[in-house]
Amino acid sequence: MNDLRRMARLGRLLGISILTVLAITIALACATPLPKRPSHAIARGDLSYLSERIDWEAAKALDEGAASLAIALFDENGVFWDKGYGLADVEDRVAATPSTLYRVGSISKLFTSTAVMQLAAQGLIDLDAPLVRYLPEFEIGPPPPFLPGADSWSLTDITIRAMLTHHSGIPSDVFRGFFAEDPLHYTEYVELLRGWKAQAPVGLVHAYSNVAMTLLGHVVARVSGDAFPRYTRERILSPSGMTMSTFASTPEIERGVARSYVKGENIEPMQIGATPAGGLFSSARELARFGQVALRGGAGNGGQILSTRDLHTMWERHNEGVALDGGFEMGLGWFRDSSEAAIPGGGFSVGHAGGMLAHRSF
Repeated sequence: MNDLRRMARLGRLLGISILTVLAITIALACATPLPKRPSHAIARGDLSYLSERIDWEAAKALDEGAASLAIALFDENGVFWDKGYGLADVEDRVAATPSTLYRVGSISKLFTSTAVMQLAAQGLIDLDAPLVRYLPEFEIGPPPPFLPGADSWSLTDITIRAMLTHHSGIPSDVFRGFFAEDPLHYTEYVELLRGWKAQAPVGLVHAYSNVAMTLLGHVVARVSGDAFPRYTRERILSPSGMTMSTFASTPEIERGVARSYVKGENIEPMQIGATPAGGLFSSARELARFGQVALRGGAGNGGQILSTRDLHTMWERHNEGVALDGGFEMGLGWFRDSSEAAIPGGGFSVGHAGGMLAHRSF
């Protein structure tokens, strides 16, 4: 996994974007020698070394147990290199391709966050309004009294913005009905949380929350009048050119998804109830199209999906005043990194990773 992260960093150093999706299984060893980096400066656009290095990293990942990988390289003009490795279905010997669908997990949150920002741009959502304005049935108890700020906590402190940055204090996960053969619907989490308590006062510390993002998907559905899978398909996925990607789990979709393997065994994947937090099915090639939208300032195939201004607002750091976050940087739905290690010479990177049982995405 660290090798794949290094590969993503290598792409940033060469001025390109890399997206990988993989299915994890067992660990072995790789004996192929590492390609030698050229002694001369690599010209922008020269992919020869990068292609060799990706092939090496992919072979290493397969030797270490990944059943399959799919990788796409893209810029604002489109995908200029992509490739599949390994088998999406080991039993039926189905090769992985850049178009193979995977469960991309928490990358889904970028689409949920984008939906919220779209509705905010229309004046239908106020980012600084409390969640209860849109879900008045939402209830949760106060955080532990020994935490700073707990004595003045109020339910109305929990705002849409705090949820987008994972500073709402809403519990991270509620595992009842999360992964199940018949999972909870995303609109059922409000009722499920009754009797629960906040894990921290709002704004105290970054505390990643699948539940908060699921509730935001509920807000999107409530405000727009559309079911969340339909809204995202019509307003984000299709306009981005992601015609095969979907938040709707159907038997047809399930048959086309890469199989999940753990220690070499094909496991039957459970469905996820927290659809807006991690339920997207997509491929490396189609996720790259969403990346292109970002690189083009929010422009999709048929117009603006999100204004450049709103997209850049999402990429700004929104947790500068949170002492307990230290140097960690968080945008609205997007993780951000302006460290020298991430971007030598200045600037910043944004992104999100994901994981679903045996699938991982970057």
